[in-house]
Amino acid sequence: MNRFWKGIILPLFNTIKPEVIVEVGSFKGENTKNILSSYCSIYDAKLISIDPNPHKDFDLEYFNNEFGDNFKFFNSMSLDVLPNLIDYNAILIDGDHNWYTVFNELKTIEKNFNQDSFPFIILHDVSWPYARRDLYYDPDVIPMEFRHPYMKLAMFPGVEKLGKIGLNENLNNAIHENTPKNGVLTAIEDFIEDTSLDLAFYSINVFYGLGIICQNTEKNRRMILELFYESDMAGVLENIYLKDRFNKENVIKNNKSKIKSLNNSYDNLNNDFSILLDINKDLKSQLNDLEKNIDNLENNRDELENKVSELNSSLNSQNSLVKNLNKRIAEKDKDLAGLNDV
Repeated sequence: MNRFWKGIILPLFNTIKPEVIVEVGSFKGENTKNILSSYCSIYDAKLISIDPNPHKDFDLEYFNNEFGDNFKFFNSMSLDVLPNLIDYNAILIDGDHNWYTVFNELKTIEKNFNQDSFPFIILHDVSWPYARRDLYYDPDVIPMEFRHPYMKLAMFPGVEKLGKIGLNENLNNAIHENTPKNGVLTAIEDFIEDTSLDLAFYSINVFYGLGIICQNTEKNRRMILELFYESDMAGVLENIYLKDRFNKENVIKNNKSKIKSLNNSYDNLNNDFSILLDINKDLKSQLNDLEKNIDNLENNRDELENKVSELNSSLNSQNSLVKNLNKRIAEKDKDLAGLNDV
């Protein structure tokens, strides 16, 4: 909703001069700061913010210190707080984007106001993806009979089925869309049809959609249509588109340069790889030669071991002959000694 601040919401506030504003869904506090610094501080108006689980960047201490009595925060569910709020002129609803929550927020507002005092209601996410599909930040707080089957998968424009590519893949999105009591816009339409008050609904289909519910008067109709026209959302979208396009073109240009450099590196690596293949081929050839030499050496070793074995056997035979000769010599020497005695 922060994107609509300068073009639609602030001009609307400057026109209707709300003394008390309610904000349902603070998130990081960007729009909270806009309302307090650019409107409440100037007109001494009050802002009541409601969020059961604000983003970690939501600086409550800063808002309390900076804006004092002009700011009040409820760390609670909107359906628990809204029944007790009966005196405000405008309310921004950007909380839990499902039929049950939005429909009952609107019915609670209806109970506390009559036709003449009915506040301006500004709602976000009245277009794709949550116009006809529920989102559950905390599924357990939604009664079973109003809770559609859901999964943590992404949504893609023009595709009903959830998938892996698209928006908000980490959130609890209803599996089906365009079914009864499903989605923010469906809740608004059901409320307008159900209420006994004479109310009108206007919407603009950009940045996930902004809608305004107010008393059905010609004055309000002219004012809101002029705001939508003068906000030049088409120009804002064109500016965003061009920035995105130029950034993408620059990224593509840089990536092309990187791709060219990578291709050159790839070619160099291919050349180096070819050289390594040749070296590997030579090494394999040398290895084969070495293996043959090893085989030959092993064969030579076996032959040498056989020869050594034969020589050892011959040496043992010769040693035996020498031993016998020495024995015979000893016997002859004994015989000779006997003859000498004779």
